[in-house]
Amino acid sequence: METITIETVVSLFKNANEKKRMRDIKKEIIAALYPDSLLIDPELQEEVEHNVERIIREDLKSGSDSFLTRDSGGKYRKRRNRRTPNGDSDVDSIYIGKAGECAVISELMFRGYNANTMLLDEGIDVVAVKNNIYYYIQVKTTHIRDGRIYARIKKDRFEKYIESQIRYIIVGRYEKGGDNVNIFFVFSPGDIELLKYHQCINESEDFLNIKIEFEARTGKYYMYDGNKRFDVSFYINKFL
Repeated sequence: METITIETVVSLFKNANEKKRMRDIKKEIIAALYPDSLLIDPELQEEVEHNVERIIREDLKSGSDSFLTRDSGGKYRKRRNRRTPNGDSDVDSIYIGKAGECAVISELMFRGYNANTMLLDEGIDVVAVKNNIYYYIQVKTTHIRDGRIYARIKKDRFEKYIESQIRYIIVGRYEKGGDNVNIFFVFSPGDIELLKYHQCINESEDFLNIKIEFEARTGKYYMYDGNKRFDVSFYINKFL
């Protein structure tokens, strides 16, 4: 069974205003981990749901240090201004997302691309041009927790832009030597299709669920789903 943490649960919430009931949280986690949820073993589903309940229950016992809060109507949401272990305020996902886009733009400009963000979100976050060649970029930003990265791409948008010069850049933020640094994974639609072919991307009805794990023994990053793994170290910092 896939490891489920409180970070896994929190990643389901877009921001601190979004609320979810327990049954919806369990349903979304099962859909992400096991896309063929109609065929999931009942005992495995029961174990997953039990673990989700346990993790949330233990988190709420942390009081003001918890990741989630529960209102009188029984709905859960992300706690605002939660303190992280290093004492910094946890930033709302809208800021994290925009910061990731700015980090990508900075890296592109260092490489001679003229890059800027899109005003409207239609599946493209950044447009970059160099030598009269335009690239469209979708950015996914997340914190690396326990050496693992989770990101989601909407399937309808992936299919919409599959024939275009689009790149999917996953920005993983982690602590190194007391500082926060970023790592960038850059994928083309062809790369995503290859990883789907190798069954290393979990597909639910609406999303491509991407999971990347750092292996300390080899120093490499692997995209995985179940027992299927693919070394994606090649895609680190491969900007356009």
